[in-house]
Amino acid sequence: MTDEDNARQFKTWLEENPEKHKEIQGVYCYEHLLRLGNGTKLFSSMPIGKRIKMHEITGLPFLQVEGEISPRELDMEKVKVGSQPRQMIMRRIEYDCLTVRDVVNKLGVGSSSFHRYMNGESMDASLVSKIEDGLARFYSSTPDDSKLGDSSKPWYQQFKDWLVSNRDNQDLIRQVTGVYSKDVLLGFCKGSKGITSIPEGKRIKLYDITGLSFFKVDGPHPLELDMEKIINEEQPRVLLARRIVYDGFTTSTIANEVGLTPDDVYRYTYDKTTSMSHERKIKIESAFSNYFGRSLKLQRDVKTSSMSLSKSGQISSVVRPAEYLQQTTGSVVDVLTGIQQNLAAITGRIESSAVALELLALEKPTLEQRIATVRTAIQVLAAQTEYFKESPQLEREALARAIDVQDWGYVVSVLGRIDQPDSFQTYDRASNRPSRRGR
Repeated sequence: MTDEDNARQFKTWLEENPEKHKEIQGVYCYEHLLRLGNGTKLFSSMPIGKRIKMHEITGLPFLQVEGEISPRELDMEKVKVGSQPRQMIMRRIEYDCLTVRDVVNKLGVGSSSFHRYMNGESMDASLVSKIEDGLARFYSSTPDDSKLGDSSKPWYQQFKDWLVSNRDNQDLIRQVTGVYSKDVLLGFCKGSKGITSIPEGKRIKLYDITGLSFFKVDGPHPLELDMEKIINEEQPRVLLARRIVYDGFTTSTIANEVGLTPDDVYRYTYDKTTSMSHERKIKIESAFSNYFGRSLKLQRDVKTSSMSLSKSGQISSVVRPAEYLQQTTGSVVDVLTGIQQNLAAITGRIESSAVALELLALEKPTLEQRIATVRTAIQVLAAQTEYFKESPQLEREALARAIDVQDWGYVVSVLGRIDQPDSFQTYDRASNRPSRRGR
């Protein structure tokens, strides 16, 4: 059968099996499949592992590979003792539609080391063990993207449960929303995105914050980055990409930080430097070495400074909620003073609660949480009212111009009647917040 016949058969199969398009696009993208169907890409050029995968999906006889063991039979224990050839590893990588780069990134070794292992070249026994043990862990199971972690629930449901259970922990919520905005987090919790859509650096950051196992990524941690090891190919370059994302940078922002172009950053961190001059490569490596060297020194200085302050007892300021101040002092004046002094922290508390509750739509807040939020808001408002009551006329006029009069009237009206709505009509007119009407 000719290549043209194969192409026609495949094109016919595509037309007759639209329900399998999604599955087969996991092997090749849509444009690549069209090329196979049009005959501009030959099936004989496909890696053997991918051909086996395509045959399993389509059942087309010309895709069958004779004399090959299924890549799913890979057993790293047999590979270790030589009863399965190392080439089975490459077949499995191809079958899983991965690249060597994907695998070495997870193993935390350089591409050259992996190729030397695959070619059976002489190398350090500890490096051989690292590769083989890593592959054994990697292929011991194939977790479902939707059900990761120790729970039978999908990962996004587990993440939602974690957010709900920690919504009163201001520090944790602030850290999580520092990685992704509340809207993006809400999208994750609804299951609208797969976990593999999260860049590895961000997944590691979320794992550090939450401890949720499905965020864990194999390979070295971004904070283990050592540019000297990157340059000597003792660490994979993907670790640099992970570190950039872990630190909250994009390709453009880190480029500005280190004095490079976004293209330089992308090509180097994703190992696309085959056409790059040696001088350019040296410049990029020098820029990253300088930046991450300063970053490491800064981290050490901050850590040392924090430890010395703590030991000397200089860190003594504690943020106390208004209700706690009232219990300990019993003085309204002291309460107001305490609120004023802790205004930024209390405002942050309200904002954090709002973020946690808007994530909101995850679960309704409890009655106690709503009451605590209103009480805190009233205490902050009382403190600021006290200030503006004695402030110059210009400042009071500025405040008056900034206040939404309708919302202000709404709050006053509802608070005045919230425990005794004697007149249904009066209360009903005040019950809808003006700025939300008509939305």
